[in-house]
Amino acid sequence: MESPVPTAHAARHVVDDSTSWNGGTRGRTIANVMLVSAGLAAAYVVLSNPRGRRIVSRVVRTWLGASVPMYLLAEAGRAWVETGRRP
Repeated sequence: MESPVPTAHAARHVVDDSTSWNGGTRGRTIANVMLVSAGLAAAYVVLSNPRGRRIVSRVVRTWLGASVPMYLLAEAGRAWVETGRRP
């Protein structure tokens, strides 16, 4: 019965993750490029017509109108607690 561990130096060659195709930086870079290009294409399609621009502007205004005041209130509350003052 042969050992499952390779004994020859060439058989023990380990491929570094940065050079492998499916788990390294090359595959991640390709995926990132594909995602960015798909996002840019979707943004172009949505923003190229007036209805899409109106929808996007309404969504952005709603998002900023809800998230920015809530963030500022939370930060003011944290600052109040850090000062040690009591109401």
